[in-house]
Amino acid sequence: MVLGSSELYPADLDWNPVFKNNGRTVFITIVPSCNSSVEKLHQCVGVSGFGDAAFNTVVLSTACSALVVLFSAPAAYVLARSKARSAEALTSYFAIGAAIPFQTIVVPLVAVSVWLQIFMTNHVLGWWDSRITLGLFYVALSLPFSVFLLAGYFRSLPGELEEAAMLDGASPLRAFWEIMMPVARPSLTTVFLLTFVGLWNETLLVLLLVPDPELRTLPASLLSLYNTMQFTSNWGGLFAGVVILVFPIVAIYIWLAGELQKA
Repeated sequence: MVLGSSELYPADLDWNPVFKNNGRTVFITIVPSCNSSVEKLHQCVGVSGFGDAAFNTVVLSTACSALVVLFSAPAAYVLARSKARSAEALTSYFAIGAAIPFQTIVVPLVAVSVWLQIFMTNHVLGWWDSRITLGLFYVALSLPFSVFLLAGYFRSLPGELEEAAMLDGASPLRAFWEIMMPVARPSLTTVFLLTFVGLWNETLLVLLLVPDPELRTLPASLLSLYNTMQFTSNWGGLFAGVVILVFPIVAIYIWLAGELQKA
């Protein structure tokens, strides 16, 4: 990101020479041109469509990460507290799912995406947004790792917490939402952050499932920007796009560093 910041003004420096009266050695002041930097950022956000891409990325990453936490926490809690013999097998099943790279199933994913687009457009709603399909796949592909991680964390919590809550008259569902969820907040934050970062940086599925460039996310838009600007040698504008892509993730890591250490 430091490289990207420095590239915002590679040649945009104002040289202000100050000569002595005798015409000898001079002092040269180099001042970065802020106007040029703002112009490059405007070029990325406006001209290159980074504004729409940033909106798509923030909405998809935030909504899908929240849904992953919402679905994986109850499933992991049930697996961690269940005394059934199948609970361990199901946990191992989720671990296997987390170990399989989604690139190996990309062809079925594309086929399901095309079928879903046709079915929803022709038989159900009359329209369909490919970003919805992308979000569904994001949630489904992120669940195995999240369930496996949270199941291990819930197992580490003492069972006396639920017992004390039930002695006070709380139902199992209320004990989960009001006791276990607040206690597991560091782990839930970790799952949210890891999922968010993974979805923020994801590129392949966007390129395959979202054909409209205006509906794509920041990494795909940055790739398109690179393909355009390498012919114009506008490296300052390209690195401005890199800063826009990387800076939010760094800021979120700094903000949630304490929660990650607790988890």
